[in-house]
Amino acid sequence: MIRVFIGVLAVLCCWLALPASLAFAQHKQVLMLTSYHHGDAWNDGVVLGVRDILGEMIHVDLAIEHLDLRRNTSEEYKNWVAAFLRQKYQKRPQDLIIVSDDGALDFLFRVRDDLFPRVPVVFCGINSFTPERIAGQSNITGVNEEISIARNLELGLEVFPATHQIYAVVDDHSAVGRANLELYRSKVDLFAHRVAMHELLNLTTEEATEILGSLPRGSLVLRLNNLLDGRGGFLSVEESMHVISRTTPVPVLTFWDFDLGHGALGGFLVNARQQGRAAGELAAMVLSGQHPDHLPVHMESPNLPMFDFQQMQRFGVRIADLPADSVVINQPESFYARHRALIWATATVMAFMGLGIIALLTVLMVRSKAEKQLRESEEKFRGLADSARIMISIIADASGGAFLYVNKEWERVMGYDKDQVGTLKPIDLVHPDMRHAVLAYAAERARGGNPPSNYELKIITRDGQSRILDFSSTIISFGEQKAFLTIGIDITDRKHAEEALVLAKEQAEAANQAKSEFLANMSHEIRTPLNGIMGMMQLLRTTSLDPEQERYVQMASISADRLTRLLTDILDLSRIEAGMMTVHQDEFEVKELANSVMDLLTCMARDKGLKLTSDIDPAVPARLVGDETRVRQILFNLVGNALKFTDKGFVQLQVNTIPATREGGIRLLFSVTDTGIGIPDDKVDDLFKPFVQADGSYTRPYQGAGLGLSIVCRLVELLNGDIHVESTVGKGTTIHVVLPFKLSEFPNR
Repeated sequence: MIRVFIGVLAVLCCWLALPASLAFAQHKQVLMLTSYHHGDAWNDGVVLGVRDILGEMIHVDLAIEHLDLRRNTSEEYKNWVAAFLRQKYQKRPQDLIIVSDDGALDFLFRVRDDLFPRVPVVFCGINSFTPERIAGQSNITGVNEEISIARNLELGLEVFPATHQIYAVVDDHSAVGRANLELYRSKVDLFAHRVAMHELLNLTTEEATEILGSLPRGSLVLRLNNLLDGRGGFLSVEESMHVISRTTPVPVLTFWDFDLGHGALGGFLVNARQQGRAAGELAAMVLSGQHPDHLPVHMESPNLPMFDFQQMQRFGVRIADLPADSVVINQPESFYARHRALIWATATVMAFMGLGIIALLTVLMVRSKAEKQLRESEEKFRGLADSARIMISIIADASGGAFLYVNKEWERVMGYDKDQVGTLKPIDLVHPDMRHAVLAYAAERARGGNPPSNYELKIITRDGQSRILDFSSTIISFGEQKAFLTIGIDITDRKHAEEALVLAKEQAEAANQAKSEFLANMSHEIRTPLNGIMGMMQLLRTTSLDPEQERYVQMASISADRLTRLLTDILDLSRIEAGMMTVHQDEFEVKELANSVMDLLTCMARDKGLKLTSDIDPAVPARLVGDETRVRQILFNLVGNALKFTDKGFVQLQVNTIPATREGGIRLLFSVTDTGIGIPDDKVDDLFKPFVQADGSYTRPYQGAGLGLSIVCRLVELLNGDIHVESTVGKGTTIHVVLPFKLSEFPNR
């Protein structure tokens, strides 16, 4: 139990030691917009890559909307999607937007000013990105998607050094096709001196079957786009790859991971998951506080070397021929991988059989050794039990049985010797007030129940005295019978001491209550004649006085004013300690409260040449429900104290909101910051004690009784709040106060 308590205390201390920014960290809301539908291989790969990164960030909530813009291109559909997102996210502010592929990015630009103004954006899957693509946009960065034509050409010539012809399947009917064709033509001159470069432009299925089927040995095919279907459209990726790989007798290099498994050998491929991971890493940097405009777009597309093992075998390519860190799919399972379960099961059975044989061979040796150890253990137990300072006994039966064993401590406390123990019944030694309960506990335990195993037991000793034991019992095997093992510790003296301590505590509390009531009454009684003295001083100042008399009257007035404030503080402190101060719940205006405190202390700040300001977060409701008087008293003491100990610079009051601990409520963080003398670390712990100041000398430059912060602390506790101090000697102090309030029915009236 003590270990559990220490563990909980340690966790609590670690939590309290966390920085305020972590203690109040909120979940980040991230919305991902994809161009395609759930189930699309590319689309799902990008989502998986984003989840690889953001899924490890426990404070991020990721929502995904699949726009399905490939299958739905009408303006009516896009307007419907915009209306849907407006209805769903208009009241759910987002911290970041992630966009996958060109369609979703174009759609975001269309609705961004309306739905997501000023929200940072991270994109990926944008084909052949140029800065003009995001012209006029800000707070945006992302990842370029671009095919690796030069790297794939170089790879093909390295893996197939006998290559002398390269045929590129391209088109100029689509925007993507024209872009890929332009990229291909920009690289032709780099390889024209090494190999003949050809374009197979706008091939239909029939043309591809005829041309690709007649390619000579020593050729390579690059798939840069899908085949035409002859009706003005294109075949799908799967259909195009099926025609190309079935027809051509030479290797087909591709540029996208979704071609693998459909007849392509591979290459440096645009990989959906890598695109998603790169976007996720940029998103993580933005969520950590970096501005997207300071994060350059990743122009190097994160492509991977990926290959199909079946096509490698078809064309005699070894894994050793591939670039390092290549990903190979469709590899056949090894014998171990196919039969791993059977291999491990067989090995486990054989291991158990071996262990069983070893166990059978050693059991006879262990048994004789165990019997010897048992005898030695019994002798050791008796020696330990007889030397223990606790009462130990073994009872055959709690109701009608007998003692089977008692140790020397039991004999000492009870006053019986061993010869007399054998004639005693255990239940006769229990105090009559507890016999019925003890018999019930023993019967329930014998039936297999779970009665209390540890409790305080009153017993009667041989000389008739009543003693109290911290008693516990359990059922054990004693020889061939069941018996009760009991352990008792004589706590009679401790119980008497506890009773005396409780009585002393009650007397001390009564005395403290009387003291608080006396101080409260005396403070009140003293203020009455003191007010008379102050009135007479004010009247005296209206008469004709010479300068020396004027100075004496002024000094007397100042002293009387200090004494009045001291009596007020003592009265407040006494009322709090006496439990006479109550909390009133009324509506009040937060801004008016702060202004009233500032107005009262403006003259003091002006006289000292200090800048006094207040800053209220716009998120703070205009009206709240709470004890306005006590909050004003807290702020007045804190701001006044800050002005008192600050000779130059400023004093500032800040009011912010923090998450509430219950529904229907709110918590405000009041922070009073000054540029004063600061508080030494060894004085912070005593700061809220009555009659204590950081400088306790008689010649200290700042006068006062040291009650202000003590009263503040008591009032904060009375209002169920918290207070915390941050200070640096010579630089200043900040005191934070957190107070709970109820929300007004008309918070912004």
